[in-house]
Amino acid sequence: MPDTELKQFISDKFPFLDTDFLYSRINWSIRLRWLAILGFFSFSYYYRITYDPPLPFNYIWTLLGVLTIINLIYFLHLRLAKELSFINELTILHIHVIIDLLALSLLIHFTGGIETPIYFFYIFHIVFSSILFRPRTAFIYTTAIFVVFSGMVLFEYDGLLPHYVLFDISIYQNSAALLLILVVFFISMFTTTYICTSFMEVYRQSKRIIARQNKELLELNRQRSQFFRFTSHELKSPLIAVKTSVDVVLKTYRKHLPDKARDMLQRASARTAQMLTMIKELLELSKSNGKIPQEEKQSLNLAEVIQEVVEQEAEVARAKNIRFKFEQGVQKANVNGRIRDFRTIFQNLISNAIRYTPDQGKVHIKTQKGNGKFVFEISDTGIGIAPEDL
Repeated sequence: MPDTELKQFISDKFPFLDTDFLYSRINWSIRLRWLAILGFFSFSYYYRITYDPPLPFNYIWTLLGVLTIINLIYFLHLRLAKELSFINELTILHIHVIIDLLALSLLIHFTGGIETPIYFFYIFHIVFSSILFRPRTAFIYTTAIFVVFSGMVLFEYDGLLPHYVLFDISIYQNSAALLLILVVFFISMFTTTYICTSFMEVYRQSKRIIARQNKELLELNRQRSQFFRFTSHELKSPLIAVKTSVDVVLKTYRKHLPDKARDMLQRASARTAQMLTMIKELLELSKSNGKIPQEEKQSLNLAEVIQEVVEQEAEVARAKNIRFKFEQGVQKANVNGRIRDFRTIFQNLISNAIRYTPDQGKVHIKTQKGNGKFVFEISDTGIGIAPEDL
């Protein structure tokens, strides 16, 4: 199976699992197993010294020793393996679960079978498998647990397996008690599995929906970037041609042009250069997957930025016969920021004032200092802005 198909299969069948998550769960189970081995050994040793029940402690401690060796192998394999695939890690996790279930079943048998409350530890494995594996796999493990535990109880009842007495009460030979315990055990195990798998199925479906929507968003983003690149290239060529032509005229016939014509051509060249800069930014945006490249902040004179924008927009105002007045009360206003951002702000304010002011109207721009602050004022005789939009 090709890698792409394998990844898609894993994503569909195990939407909440990946190699990092499986690695963390395996590592977590190894640490938990160390605690379980140490805790069980300490408690069994204390129980033997205090109560001295007729249990096969040599078997119990031998089993704990085997589990210690197995867990050490797990630990070394996890540390020495350079990289494990998803399938390998999932296989290791299944091996963990199977060995733990067998070891727990033997410990239950050695500590009294039906008499020991240790069999409730099966619930931990059921919850663990329900979260990590698909519902069918979780129910298979639950069924295996019930079959192994029930078989052990019935074999002890029939004398096919030796029964190790934990308490003096002979529960293991009381058929009514055995039936009740097995029924409760059956209901508890499968109900726990059903609840866990139901919740996990909801989460898995949510993950599939999120993954599908994310894929659609990525496709839309790809199409948008492609459109930006196409549009930018289509706009760039004619603008370069316009700017080149204007610059050639300015360079060749500068001395023969009237002052007004030369000024208009210079402004046209400057505005065309701004458009080319915007197109360049669009291209950078499309190549950066929607991440806007940030210009470095620098110290700049705000008064000069406003003066530059006013000179560019003044010709548009004159073309509409608008009385355009600029009072520059401040010659220097240093701020720290991005010149492109400030230029865009003042261009929007001034160009909108001119655009929405009718012919023969008036636009008044003023800069001044007030209370130690730089003040920019703009007024016009246009439609204005509704008070609720301010």
